[in-house]
Amino acid sequence: MKNDFFDSMVSFFNTFLRLTPVQGSSFMTKHFLTERNLKSLRIFCAAAEAGGFSAAERTLALSKASISRHIRDVEEVLGVKLCERGPGGFRLTVSGIAALKQAQIALDALSRIKLEVDEVKGLLSGVIRIGMTEHIINKQYDLPGILRQYAQLAPDVTTDVRVMTFAQINHALRERTIDIAIRGRYEQDHLFHFFPLFEERQRLFVLEGINPQGLPLIYRPHPFVYELLATGHHPKGPSASGLEAVACLIASGCYVGILPETYAAEVWDYGRLVPVQTQDCYVNIVSAIIEKNRPPSAAVELFLQLLQQHSCLTPSSSKR
Repeated sequence: MKNDFFDSMVSFFNTFLRLTPVQGSSFMTKHFLTERNLKSLRIFCAAAEAGGFSAAERTLALSKASISRHIRDVEEVLGVKLCERGPGGFRLTVSGIAALKQAQIALDALSRIKLEVDEVKGLLSGVIRIGMTEHIINKQYDLPGILRQYAQLAPDVTTDVRVMTFAQINHALRERTIDIAIRGRYEQDHLFHFFPLFEERQRLFVLEGINPQGLPLIYRPHPFVYELLATGHHPKGPSASGLEAVACLIASGCYVGILPETYAAEVWDYGRLVPVQTQDCYVNIVSAIIEKNRPPSAAVELFLQLLQQHSCLTPSSSKR
């Protein structure tokens, strides 16, 4: 099974080479991939997904020189230049973008072979990669308890949890660098399945005693922020990354910002944050999300079942 799959991956890359020659390339096209190249392909994907060698250094625990050498090996095998790297930064070439997409699909499928064999034997193994937004842990939804239960039921599965922005989660789901996401469902996306977990209420906050009228709105890439800016009630203010940054700026007394009610209630160090009474409440349905076109593994299915068992909402809230 592994050899059949690898042969098909080699066949694709050979076809890719014939379709995308590099004018004036100094590379010698070998038109042949071996299993030795798998490691180099994975390193190329990791560097591309990280956006450069520096970020990939930390992820891979390899030096920049080593990463560069592996990518050079792939380039020599494929006969194309995959990326531009130098003082101007890291950037994929057109050939690199095409190669990355197919390498991700190929490596993802290859990694599922052992999982599927284990599933036939009734075993759960591998890694489950979970991407979630900030402030998912709260009194109304016991995510730590669910993770504890999952660890007991699937002791051979490694759990990888990452805190990500709304945009990062969407990108990671599409690129299949995470298996399941936990974030707000602001609109129904036909590419994903949504499973409602709990309701989160967000409001516009200001420092107690400060008149919010005309104060700039703290900007972060979030649907509720876009909606409020479109009303024209508040000019666009400074950018912030993360809820703590938003709360810190609100506490300065110079700005207003949108925060979950439960989070704002916990921030007292620099003064009390109070909701702006003239502004409506934003209701957010936090959901578990998987990609429609990617069948979940048994390990992902189990985690999804546990999440749904603890849901505070009815199944009718989700459109699968």
